Amino acid sequence: MTPPTPDDINNYGPELSILAVLQAVLQATRSALFAAHPDLQLGPGLDQSLPPNPAVWLAEALIEQGAVLDLILDRYYAALRIPPSVAIHNLPNF
Repeated sequence: MTPPTPDDINNYGPELSILAVLQAVLQATRSALFAAHPDLQLGPGLDQSLPPNPAVWLAEALIEQGAVLDLILDRYYAALRIPPSVAIHNLPNF
């Protein structure tokens, strides 16, 4: 991940730097939740035959809502006409 440069921030807005931080936090959160709850890596809609575990279901909800926020950020970058090379939306997996 390459953070926005000072020129990027000047050209596209001061919010770009904190949005980059937000996206990094979203990725780190996803990674931590997957590590804490390996069953989540099976995909959405965990096996209904398993006993309910509120922590797992809430972790799944956090991951899903984080993905929605990622999409909103992509749309925000597009609305500002920020080039993909500047918009940080393809973060590496930790």
